[in-house]
Amino acid sequence: MTVSKISKFMSAKTSRDAVVIAMFGIFIYIFLLFFNLPNCLRDWFSKHRHFEILFYDLFILQVILGFALVFFAYRNRQNIKTGWMININAYKIACNELMWESKINEAVARVAGALIEPGKTEDISELILDYVTRLTDSAFSCVGYIDPRTGCLVSPAMSKNIWHVCQVEDKDTVVKEFGGLWSWVLDNGQPIMTNDAIRDPRSTGVPEGHLPIHRFLSVPVMFNKKLVGQIAVANANREYTEKDKMLAERLATLYAIVVQRKWSDEDLRQAHSDLEARVSERTLELMEANVALQFEINERKRVDERLRESQERIKSIISSLKDVVWSASVDFSQLFYLSPAAESVYGRALTDFIVEPDLWLGVIYPEDRYIIDAQINMLSDQTDSFAFDCRFLRPDGEVRWQHIRGQLVFDDHGEPYRLDGISSDITERKLADEELLMSEARYRAIVEDQAELICRFLPDGVLTFVNDAYCRYFNMAQDELIGCKHWRYIFVDEYERYQQHITSLNLEKPSATVEHRVMRPDGTVRWLQWTNRAIFDEQGVLAEYQSVGHDISDRWWAEEKLHKAYDELEMSVAKRTAELAKLNEVLQDEIDGRKIVEEELRQINEKLSHWIGQLEQRNREMTLVSQMSEMMQACYTTEEAIAVVNRFVRELFATEQGALYLLNEPGDLVEIVADWGDGDRFKPVFNPNDCWSLRRGQQYLVENGQLGLYCRHISDPLPKGYLCVPMMAHGEALGILHLQWQSTDQPEYSEDDTVCMKECKHQLAVTVAHQIALALANLSLRETLHSQAIRDPLTGLFNRRYMEESLDREVRRAERLSASVGLIMFDIDHFKRFNDNHGHDAGDALLRGLGAFLRNNIHDGDFVCRYGGEEFLLILPETSLDAACQLAGRLCDMVKHMEVNYLGQPLGSITISLGVALYPDNGLTAADIVRAADAAVYRAKANGRDQVAVAAG
Repeated sequence: MTVSKISKFMSAKTSRDAVVIAMFGIFIYIFLLFFNLPNCLRDWFSKHRHFEILFYDLFILQVILGFALVFFAYRNRQNIKTGWMININAYKIACNELMWESKINEAVARVAGALIEPGKTEDISELILDYVTRLTDSAFSCVGYIDPRTGCLVSPAMSKNIWHVCQVEDKDTVVKEFGGLWSWVLDNGQPIMTNDAIRDPRSTGVPEGHLPIHRFLSVPVMFNKKLVGQIAVANANREYTEKDKMLAERLATLYAIVVQRKWSDEDLRQAHSDLEARVSERTLELMEANVALQFEINERKRVDERLRESQERIKSIISSLKDVVWSASVDFSQLFYLSPAAESVYGRALTDFIVEPDLWLGVIYPEDRYIIDAQINMLSDQTDSFAFDCRFLRPDGEVRWQHIRGQLVFDDHGEPYRLDGISSDITERKLADEELLMSEARYRAIVEDQAELICRFLPDGVLTFVNDAYCRYFNMAQDELIGCKHWRYIFVDEYERYQQHITSLNLEKPSATVEHRVMRPDGTVRWLQWTNRAIFDEQGVLAEYQSVGHDISDRWWAEEKLHKAYDELEMSVAKRTAELAKLNEVLQDEIDGRKIVEEELRQINEKLSHWIGQLEQRNREMTLVSQMSEMMQACYTTEEAIAVVNRFVRELFATEQGALYLLNEPGDLVEIVADWGDGDRFKPVFNPNDCWSLRRGQQYLVENGQLGLYCRHISDPLPKGYLCVPMMAHGEALGILHLQWQSTDQPEYSEDDTVCMKECKHQLAVTVAHQIALALANLSLRETLHSQAIRDPLTGLFNRRYMEESLDREVRRAERLSASVGLIMFDIDHFKRFNDNHGHDAGDALLRGLGAFLRNNIHDGDFVCRYGGEEFLLILPETSLDAACQLAGRLCDMVKHMEVNYLGQPLGSITISLGVALYPDNGLTAADIVRAADAAVYRAKANGRDQVAVAAG
């Protein structure tokens, strides 16, 4: 009963190819008959009873193989066993949906991260352009904003092929006159998506020299219901879909914040410029005025008093800062001042730094002290300020990161005499950056045309594969790099750390991220970040490493420039303050005007802070959604997935009450599986027709207690508002996500901000419901495939493969526990004669009835399997020989009284012959026990059938 597998790969994409294959098969068979070769094939089929075929047109293959096998069986009087084919199309669709959602989440997270950090509008526009172009597979694209001063559309980001086709020389292209599909989007404030732009009634054609438009997708960029820009793509390699439109709209929401921040910065700079002009004008007037000496003296005293108060406030602020403020000599050898925050940051008392002057440099991590020496040398030769990151050691041995910014202070002769600076603990930010980079690396597929550097290398470091980006980065051909060491360009002082990182990867931790410097062949020094993954073979032996890297030099240099600009701004402010302190007169009108400007700036700053807070909240929510999706993908059962959802929805909707409902298996009831907030407010079970969202197949919103139809599953007292979002997957409803709120007032926010927050919360609910639906559908599909893999389709019992795995497992467990395992094998007496008398369909009905009988009469913990044909096998863990024989006797008697009907007529009674074997009495391996039980069955048949035989000891 050995099973061997032969895998054959055939391809027939059309019916014509199938006919050709069928004719060719018939020709081969006639050829074999002519040379009298069927006996050879019969011997081959008797040894290989099971084979697998992969075929595109399953129907045609089944017809061909059916005729061939029936004809061959009739010719040779042999039994032919066939297998089954499984369609995993739904599973693949679910995987593609999850991959698409992951790409969208990655794009939103990257753009949101760029918004948090200070940056140019053009850079963020380029980032959005890159994502919308790649994810929609478009040939042309542009991102633009409307200048409120001119009403023109400014496009700082356009695909380079547009510049070539339309001969656009300036990157910041300004469009003054709108027409066609673009004009329709801007005039109506509504998105447009067409896959036949030429015939679209809204199109007015394209001007001479303009690129031809075949497919077109454009969404308006709206901020507080006001048009501020546009995102457009055209001429995709495929038709645009609603998913492309949803991606563009989500990016447009983030881009609206970018545009609004740009004009807020413009207003702020204009206000600052106006203030500078007014101050300059007043200064000239003051120089021409002749103010009384006594008034000047009094004014000086008041200014000195203000300066003293300002110094006191600065000292108070420094004392309350979490960052360490310090003042030291130019060579760092002597410490003049250290703020109280040093005790919490460095874990040492301030007196320790005073008693031990060398302790100031002693806390720096030994491997990072060269950075300070390099910065001191740069101060004397190149610049008067510095900023860098380094590690430091706490007394308990903990290694943390700090960011140090310093500025030289000069005396009246222009000679530097001290260094002032600030040290900030950035350990949490470093850890967060590393976690974010690792999360992004898991979602990014490794393909040849990626912009990242991708390579593979053996455990000894020899490169076996590099992509084009890797070759371009080091300006070398692929043949020159293959066979070289992966770390040949790493700095010598970082080589040991990189080696430790590589050797630390194992089966429990197969991947990790590392950053280091490299010196390229042209002599330039760059920073690279690598995500390395160890790949092991089936025996768990390390085979090779796979690495994905990208250049992070711009980020490092941008941070350095930002710190330098910040220090220069502080110096400029300090200089201006000193000049204003020497002024003779400040008029009351100027003071009032300054107060008005300061109030306006404060209001603008509050708005910006609120917007940034909203953006951080959205970023946190998207991170939680991504984590929830990742954990749900790792779940094996629906119960595990519901537990994951119950944990994350409490954080995502902490200010709302809510519940998660799922349809039961028949689909006639909706049952609650998770709730948060006031659980008594939610009905545990209700009819699907009681919810408007399930009826309509889309979200249903009631807010502010408005007049309308409440869902019947809403219980008293009625909430101020609620939202029902159906969880749909593959066109089928799985349940709903239900949210309630008792108050919709947000007194600390404006009406527009409140509306925006509600829209974001509603969109979050839709996204969460979609992620949950996809994960639950995937789990259901996985459970179905698992059941099909271990169950016999005819009887519903476990199949032979599962029996072999279970028996091996129980024998090993019994060996560890010194226990016994009983085995009962039996088959139906005269089953062939039964098939001849009643037909094969009746025989199948008998096998199904026997399978149902066995499932209903076997205790939990025992395994009943279909061994093959009419043979069955029972595995009885921790069972003695007497108990196994008693069970076999009961089965022998009960089967005689089993009734099976076929086409409304009883099929009559049957008998079975049983063989009983026991581990370890009849064998020490699973195969030995099965052979012993099989021999006992044959002995029972030889003794007259319808009886139980025990295997020989």
